Amino acid sequence: QQHPQLQPHISFSDRFIDPVEEGVDIVVRVGGPDVWPAAWGHRYLGSERHVFCASPDYLKQHGEPLTDRDLEHHA
Repeated sequence: QQHPQLQPHISFSDRFIDPVEEGVDIVVRVGGPDVWPAAWGHRYLGSERHVFCASPDYLKQHGEPLTDRDLEHHA
């Protein structure tokens, strides 16, 4: 309400961008502090946890991955 002409645009990407070069005001990156150049300001927002799920039919057809490296061969 205070800024009626502000038009947010949200984009999701797995590529690393330079926010200054691309004219981006806010960036949320998933990863540790090593994903940011030291000169950029940043604030820790929290942590996340990954849960990998598959249907019984998928596992029956493609096999069950037993290690994280097995995931490279799965869709």
